[in-house]
Amino acid sequence: MTHLHGLEALYLALGQALGIDGLRPDDAGCCRLVFDRNLMVQIRPAAAPPRLLLSGSLDAEPASGQADLLLRANAWSAGSGGGWFALDERGRVCLQAALPMDGLAAAQLAAAIETLLDTLETWSKRLRQQAASHWPRPHELMQRI
Repeated sequence: MTHLHGLEALYLALGQALGIDGLRPDDAGCCRLVFDRNLMVQIRPAAAPPRLLLSGSLDAEPASGQADLLLRANAWSAGSGGGWFALDERGRVCLQAALPMDGLAAAQLAAAIETLLDTLETWSKRLRQQAASHWPRPHELMQRI
């Protein structure tokens, strides 16, 4: 089984788990999923080491000074759901995560997507509500699991 065929089988199984019949990657092995009409998760393969990269943009742009909050959340992945915050190719703040492809099951991928979406939702709300001058204590950044 080639790399793309294995990826195709994984996406088909993921699609079945999500109720999306015939979910397949594009020619580059990428897949884009939209949830709740406004949250898009991109999934793309990376070759070395073989892994899938997940990425989703925040629903709220950080105000001046709030970028520090996101960087603090990156520390030890304590507030980023096991992923990391970054700027995407368009300069938008996104949350990304990586999953090793070796033995990756559709249920694990679905759970990682759910964690990514939950973390994006949490941080979008937090950034909208929190004043830029309020610096949380480290335990406030940690997500409950």
